[in-house]
Amino acid sequence: MSEYYPVETAEELPGGRLRVRMRYADRSWMVRLLLGLGGEVRVESPDELTDELRNRALAALELASHLAETSDH
Repeated sequence: MSEYYPVETAEELPGGRLRVRMRYADRSWMVRLLLGLGGEVRVESPDELTDELRNRALAALELASHLAETSDH
């Protein structure tokens, strides 16, 4: 992610991980970006972003479970 988007800081962490700080103007854009990265990222802050990301991911899982139920019939 840090190779494709401008970041404020990038800090190497143990295990080959990277802590990145980014600015963004549109939270919905950031949510879509993070959802696209799947389980490869963990959002530490701000709380509003983590809440919206969690809610959108749960909504997608809910929809996926309904689609799976309808495809069995």
